[in-house]
Amino acid sequence: MKKLKAEATKRGMSVEDLLQEMKSGGQDGQKKPQAARAKKANGKNSKSNDEEELPRLLKRKPDYDSDDEDDDDGFDVTEGYRYESDDDDEDEVEMFEAQRSRAHAPKSKVQPPDSELIVSLLACGKKAEAKGKMKLAIRRVVRLNLFRFKKFIEEKTSRDIAAEYILEQLNFKDIDEEAKKSWIDTYGPFVVKYINEARGYAQTGIKKVMFNYWSANGKVVLEKKWYPLILKRNLDMTKDQDYEVFKLWVTEIIPKACGYAGGWDEKKYYYKEIQNAVNEKNPNDMAVTASTEAVAAWILENNYTNWPQQWAVKDAHPTLKMEKHYNGADKKPISVKDSYVSYFMSCLP
Repeated sequence: MKKLKAEATKRGMSVEDLLQEMKSGGQDGQKKPQAARAKKANGKNSKSNDEEELPRLLKRKPDYDSDDEDDDDGFDVTEGYRYESDDDDEDEVEMFEAQRSRAHAPKSKVQPPDSELIVSLLACGKKAEAKGKMKLAIRRVVRLNLFRFKKFIEEKTSRDIAAEYILEQLNFKDIDEEAKKSWIDTYGPFVVKYINEARGYAQTGIKKVMFNYWSANGKVVLEKKWYPLILKRNLDMTKDQDYEVFKLWVTEIIPKACGYAGGWDEKKYYYKEIQNAVNEKNPNDMAVTASTEAVAAWILENNYTNWPQQWAVKDAHPTLKMEKHYNGADKKPISVKDSYVSYFMSCLP
């Protein structure tokens, strides 16, 4: 201790400073350079006033635990974090990076209307791309708008009216009567195609719903008697069976009958009644139209015996492939009356 005091006096510093300097020495044994000590006016080396006034808190030993006292000085000893490798770490990092990249990704610019894109493609001489874009635009308008009101195209006049409606929705500028007629003649068949496609989508969706119902209810389909009761709303919601039938109609059948995903989903049927799900600014803009409910009932009635027979055959013969069209030895399609599968299904109880 005397040697330490002597060395501290020789260097003009306190014993505490000398000990601190010795502890802070590098691994190679050399000491780190110290800043020159300030001298008092009398020229003698001494501890600075700031050092003498250091709070007692900072001079506590590192293993001091203040939990035994009422103070909370932030110097309590806690167990250090020990990192343990995990096989999922890499995946978590990748997930985080992906989320961060999405969060910082530049926002995409607002896309111009389909009509402007198509015109620009034509101006660049890209006729094939323009036609492809035109068909996609027609399909979108059919699914989102036209199919809500128009489920069938019976003849050419009806087709032309539907095609003219689509053209108005696409909102091409400065189109004369001759160009309009040419457009209707060119793209009218595609309007018919996409209406049939939307109706096929609706039928396929309803078929899946009814198959689940058939499987869960003793291989029995929803009885025909319910169709007019549902459409006329002649149901007693205090009865469990009436309630379950209408719930099936509203939450499963009608969403498929709309012809596209999102037309009538949980975001709508949980909060609105069918008759009140309309655009406030345009009362004719309804999420579910009368024709949508009517076509749903039509699809159910039209396949009332067909679907259960198909499902019964598939249930009895899981490996049997059901062919919509089958050619005979003469390479010609076999008619329904000559079809063995159709005859077999008609004989089912």
